[in-house]
Amino acid sequence: MLRQGDAAVVPFPAFARALHRYADYEAGLPGRDLAEEAVDGLGLAGPAKWIRSLTGSLKLLR
Repeated sequence: MLRQGDAAVVPFPAFARALHRYADYEAGLPGRDLAEEAVDGLGLAGPAKWIRSLTGSLKLLR
């Protein structure tokens, strides 16, 4: 997770898609190098103005 002030960017690694329980994710995470994992998506959290500056008018990204 990249965090700066009130804003955060959270990557969603591809391997997590196959997991249905957080306990499984938590158990498997220490053995993985996230820099080498494929990323399925990104979560953005922060002030609305910052989010809009990144997503523009793309409704699916709000």
